[in-house]
Amino acid sequence: MERNLIGERTREALAEAQRRGVALGRRQGTHETSLELDPYVRELRAAGARYRAVASQLNAEGVQSARGMRWSAESVPRIVLRTVA
Repeated sequence: MERNLIGERTREALAEAQRRGVALGRRQGTHETSLELDPYVRELRAAGARYRAVASQLNAEGVQSARGMRWSAESVPRIVLRTVA
């Protein structure tokens, strides 16, 4: 019973937020960002840069991730994996 009430309140709150124009869900552009950065990341990797160094380089150049965040050593390999798939 409590679970149903929580679900109902959540649905109502999301519907109200949507009516107000609040953007819901994940930001778009993840795949497009990967496609744009893939050649550059591969070039840096071919030159011997580790993922941490590539992330530092992207951050130093002011390149933001698709979600507007800074790059990390964990997020850089995902660029190459997305473009391979």
